[in-house]
Amino acid sequence: MKNGFIDIKKIVGNKYNAGIYAYSNKHAVQLLDINNRVVSNLKIMDKIDIFKIVLNKMINNSLSPEFLGIERIFDVRMDAKEQDLEEAVNDLFHKVMFLYSKPNVNIKEILSISDLVSNRLSSDNYKHNDYVKEELSEKVYYI
Repeated sequence: MKNGFIDIKKIVGNKYNAGIYAYSNKHAVQLLDINNRVVSNLKIMDKIDIFKIVLNKMINNSLSPEFLGIERIFDVRMDAKEQDLEEAVNDLFHKVMFLYSKPNVNIKEILSISDLVSNRLSSDNYKHNDYVKEELSEKVYYI
């Protein structure tokens, strides 16, 4: 298993440590503070891990309203090396959240996006990333 994030949790505490955190088996990173301000600078693969977690929560047991603020980390580009890919992932995340907020959500579309993000986009296999970028662009255009 890779060292990516495996879940996100909201931590309730004092004003210094409360917020939303992403964590792996080895570490935790605060994403948003108590006022829903972005406090982390993430690499694109970290954002993709968070995207996967959100998709799984949407599909499996609905996304809790307290995690809707997570969308804010997809408002900002943070990875200077992968700006184009990050912009596409950010746009796709916003489109998925838009679909999710609609009363008649198209779960098949979200499942297909989940498949692309979770199973085909990886830092280990850059040769397929162009194909995935094209597929994601078509999905964003379709949505």
